[in-house]
Amino acid sequence: MILERQLSRPMIQRHENNPIIKPTDIIPSRDDFEVIGVFNAAAIQRGTSTFLLLRVAERPKNENQQNVIVSYWNAGTREIETKIFSKNSSTAEFDDPRIVRTKEKIYLTSLSHFRAAWSEDGVNFKIGEKPCFSPQTSYETYGVEDPRLQLIEGRTLLTYSAVSGNGIATALAEWDSREKFNRKGLIFLANNRNVVLFPEKIQGKYLALHRPFGHGWSEGDIWMATSPDLLHWGEYKILMGPRPGFWDHSKIGAGAPPFKTEHGW
Repeated sequence: MILERQLSRPMIQRHENNPIIKPTDIIPSRDDFEVIGVFNAAAIQRGTSTFLLLRVAERPKNENQQNVIVSYWNAGTREIETKIFSKNSSTAEFDDPRIVRTKEKIYLTSLSHFRAAWSEDGVNFKIGEKPCFSPQTSYETYGVEDPRLQLIEGRTLLTYSAVSGNGIATALAEWDSREKFNRKGLIFLANNRNVVLFPEKIQGKYLALHRPFGHGWSEGDIWMATSPDLLHWGEYKILMGPRPGFWDHSKIGAGAPPFKTEHGW
């Protein structure tokens, strides 16, 4: 019966026009930057439209291949600044193309922000020409990443990764009537990511899935947590972990926010 029920469901197929959004579709936020990636989008339905919040990764344009240029948000000056490293430098390491490592700190070679996109058919999107959510705090020095959107009790809530030299923490923001996101602050300490919210209370409490890592006691498990107000979280429990010997043997994390079906969440 279970097999028959599964076989009777329509299969999910990739759209023939994929990828529907490419880096070349995004206007860089600055003339001296280039877009190198657009991915990990959050999606919700707003009336008849599909709304995406895109993670856009940028880096400074670089014509000298002997150098690496990094960018970061300076909370002191409240500006995005750049720094040039020579590949011949003995004080920096470049073995991972995603980072530049020095004795003092680690720099990311890209800086991410969020960009809004709208569509009436879920395929053809009108993409905002400017970022709608960019780094603004000292916990977002290296960007904002991996947005997740959820509708809860009439509120549109955003969880996202705040990346800095202090690690990767998860923050909360709310979409207001002016279609702007207001920050509520960090809700999970670093290092923690892949946070998604359930769309309704369960046994009188809000529920979230999250993935703590880098603490020595949990590297790739999905945990659960509860909250009375979406800001203060506790009652932590492990939900599930990686499977040794399988494709997900290293780490797992929540993807899109959960939704209810006749068979459960």
